[in-house]
Amino acid sequence: MSGKLLSGLLNGVLCGIGGYGCCKLDPFVQPVGYMSCVMAYTHGTLGLIVSLRKAAKGANPQLCVTRNLMEVGHMTLINTQFYHSTMGSGRALVFGLSMGLLGVLSIQMPKVILWRPAIGFCNVLCLLCSPHYASSWGTHLMIALLYAAGSDGVYYLKGLDRLSYAERLYEVCNIGITHLAIKAFMENM
Repeated sequence: MSGKLLSGLLNGVLCGIGGYGCCKLDPFVQPVGYMSCVMAYTHGTLGLIVSLRKAAKGANPQLCVTRNLMEVGHMTLINTQFYHSTMGSGRALVFGLSMGLLGVLSIQMPKVILWRPAIGFCNVLCLLCSPHYASSWGTHLMIALLYAAGSDGVYYLKGLDRLSYAERLYEVCNIGITHLAIKAFMENM
């Protein structure tokens, strides 16, 4: 299977899962979870469009923006929705604003490598510490493992000059994270 065809297939699946989440979640009941589904849908749609174009030699700036948002913001939105569901809107607001501040710092100072790993570490730590129900702990653990594989595994494969594998790993991990998050959001409705 060629790289563009596989990329189109994976982005189409991400687009479909994000669209499914947008249809199933109520934006008034779970607004932050709904935003994470919209983000996944937008990233999947742009990735699908880029994979269908014939001449894609240069980087697409819109896809780069949504990739950065997916890397920094998608997991933060999922965690914020989990906090909102389990601990109320006060703690969710504090968590979202503090992670948003780290996101703004990572955008304003892109050469400082500390911000993205700090955001990732805080997201994984909060994801593993937040489940109040024993049944949701396994889902939280799977999301954390997929997030770690999607972020750290991509940088490892890029270091080995396996850029196409890194992109596919990133897409597959985003599909898994979005699917598990939608499943967890629907259980908490």
